Amino acid sequence: MVQLSMRTAVSGLSVVLVVVVVAITFTTTYFTGLAAIDTVGRSYALAVVGSARYQVESYFDFPARRLESIGRMTRLPGFMLPTDDPTVWTVLNRTTEALLLFLMDVFDDSALVNVIFDDGSRASATKFPPVITRSMISSLFINDTVTRCCGRREFIEHYTANMSVHEGTPYVGPALLYDARVGVYQTLRTLLFGARNGMWQPPLFVVFERVDPSFELPAFYPLRNASDTFIGVAIGSYSVSKIAVFLHAVKPTSGSEIFAVDQIGAILAATHATPFVASRNSSDPNPVLPNNCATTAQIAGPSDTEFFIGCRAFARDFPFSPLQHISDDTDIMRPASPLVKSVSVSGDGTFYVAATPVENRFNVFSMFLVLLIPERDVVGDVYRARNITLAIVAVVLVLSVAAALAVSHAVVAPLAVVSRRMKL
Repeated sequence: MVQLSMRTAVSGLSVVLVVVVVAITFTTTYFTGLAAIDTVGRSYALAVVGSARYQVESYFDFPARRLESIGRMTRLPGFMLPTDDPTVWTVLNRTTEALLLFLMDVFDDSALVNVIFDDGSRASATKFPPVITRSMISSLFINDTVTRCCGRREFIEHYTANMSVHEGTPYVGPALLYDARVGVYQTLRTLLFGARNGMWQPPLFVVFERVDPSFELPAFYPLRNASDTFIGVAIGSYSVSKIAVFLHAVKPTSGSEIFAVDQIGAILAATHATPFVASRNSSDPNPVLPNNCATTAQIAGPSDTEFFIGCRAFARDFPFSPLQHISDDTDIMRPASPLVKSVSVSGDGTFYVAATPVENRFNVFSMFLVLLIPERDVVGDVYRARNITLAIVAVVLVLSVAAALAVSHAVVAPLAVVSRRMKL
């Protein structure tokens, strides 16, 4: 009886010690693995959204720098008002050449850049491959109350491949009464008259020749001459559709999605296949629209009668449930600095959500990038490795218990022999 009790006690103690050691190892491995997995997922999400931010910032910094360079040019001697003698075109030629440089370097297939001078003259350039067109309208005499005449218009077209002049240009049009200081210019003049830096404004819905209606982000820069007199506004528009190109380039997994949103939570670009822009025709030049919509009537000519209205989906309405789930989280949708969260979405699992603001030297219109990565896409392999490790630990536990029993038996067996001899 004593022999059995001793054997049982030793065996039990051995098993308890083995179980305690293995349990501590198991628990430590499990929770350390969870922390490591979470750290890996968060770091990965931040790295991806940081890469997207860098590319988008570089994309939108280009037109800002170009508009600033036009502003530096107009501070050189010779940019005085009235702008030009329409028989010479000196200032307007210099201006359109600067605009050509702008368009030659843009990534977009189509683009538009304008300079409206404060005397009613205008220089503009448009890029519609295979040509770039620059035009100049001088309004030298537009303010002459006696003659009230005449502005002149000149077109020059260049082939985008080598910038050679297109046949039939330059073309100088007939005299016309023209004043570029339309309502949009007056609004910009009010905004920029005392400003020293440019600004982005909310997206416009525009129609270019041979191009479907699309949203463009307009940038504006105040122009001053050598005497620091305000002489006009430089205007450039940049397509938001190119943002999606950069987002697709850094999309990390097939299950992840990246969205660019503005400060009202409306989508600017997305990797998701579902379209986020809805458009329709309209004959109303002054429609009342919600702030996620715009109309081509905003920049249409006085003779236009047909317009397009485009509306961008809000994140809360977009048919992607993880985005809807976070659409009311202002920390994510309007982050002040890069951040990452782990979010559980009913029916879709856990997502790593990384968000960052997009900075720009003009920084009036705000843009943010939001990345959603399914946790399983980021750490699926890590989870499998952890589970294999835990399985190995469990096997070691079973083997250790068996070994402990064997060892305790080997230790107690000689004692039992000694005990029997003592009784003899």
